[in-house]
Amino acid sequence: MARSATTPAGVQGFDAEVAAGEFDDELTAIAQILAADPHPIMVRPGFEFNGSWNGYSPVSYRDSFRHIRDLFLATGAQRTTWVWNYHPGGTVAPYPEFYPGDAYVDWWGVNLFGDVGSGKKWNNITAFVADAHSRGKPVIIPESVPIQTFDLQNLATWQGWFAPYFSLINADMKGFCYSNRNYTKIPAWQDWGDLRIEQSVLAPMWAAELARPQYRHLQ
Repeated sequence: MARSATTPAGVQGFDAEVAAGEFDDELTAIAQILAADPHPIMVRPGFEFNGSWNGYSPVSYRDSFRHIRDLFLATGAQRTTWVWNYHPGGTVAPYPEFYPGDAYVDWWGVNLFGDVGSGKKWNNITAFVADAHSRGKPVIIPESVPIQTFDLQNLATWQGWFAPYFSLINADMKGFCYSNRNYTKIPAWQDWGDLRIEQSVLAPMWAAELARPQYRHLQ
C-alpha cells in the first residue's frame, strides 16, 4: 500500500482496491511467507496513512487495514502484530478518522523526523500518545531520524535532538527504530544527510544510552 517517495502529493492511493480484494493474490503470498516464519513479526499496513504523499482516504484505508489483517490471519500468519502508523505532519484528515478499531490494531506507531520536543508536530505526537494510552495500546516509533535540522558531527546535536528523543521513548514508548542510513545515497532524500550514528561523533553517547538496562535489543 505504500507509495514511492517520489509520488506527488494528492494522488490516489490503492487502499480502495486493496479493500475490494484486487490484490488478494499478492497479499496471500506475503501472508504465507509470514505464516512459515517462526519469529513474531510486526506489520504496519499503509504506514503514514494520513500523509498526502500516500493518497489514502479514511474510509477505504480503514477497510483495507481490516481486510489485510483478516486475510493474513485466515492464511495462518498468527504471529503477526498489527501497527497503525501515524505521521505527525500528515494533513489529510484527523488521525481518528483513519482508525480501523481496537480489535484490529495491536500497537499504535508514530514516525519522528526532524525536530523533537516542540512545535505543532510535538503537540500532535503527545495527543496521539495520550489517546493510545487511554485505549490501553502500546506505542512504538517505527521510523525516526533528525533530518535536515541537526548535524550528527556536532556534539550539541545530542542535547538538541537525541536527549528529548530518548526522554520521549523512556516516558511513553514500548519500542523504537532509528533509521540508520546514509540518505545522501538515496536520490529522493539526499538532503537528509548521512544519519548513520556509528559514523558520527555521537556514537559513544548512543552506545552508552543503549547500554542502560531498560533497553532490549533485536538481533
